[in-house]
Amino acid sequence: MRTKKEPLAGLEPEGAKNKAGGLEGKNNPSTRNNQDRSTEAQELRLLKRLISRPVTTFDARKYLDIPHPAGRVLGLRQKGYDIEMVMVDDYSQAGRVHRVALYSLRRG
Repeated sequence: MRTKKEPLAGLEPEGAKNKAGGLEGKNNPSTRNNQDRSTEAQELRLLKRLISRPVTTFDARKYLDIPHPAGRVLGLRQKGYDIEMVMVDDYSQAGRVHRVALYSLRRG
């Protein structure tokens, strides 16, 4: 795993200037809503959530609109982010208990 962590595009603070010197606009994944289905936008949504708190597979699918959270976690890991995964019991929308992944960002 790489030691240098390169931030994803769009993770900089709102109003940050891009490399060309202009303000980030509607093409920035951080300013789009969950309708952006690109891999980069899904990784960015997941990373922002992981920075604030852990997220389960069910929550990533339901609230972040990420159909395959494990794939996005793999992408973030390949970019150098240290993401821990533990299996937990969680309820589906149908009320059934399932074993799902709980992802959390390790700091250090």
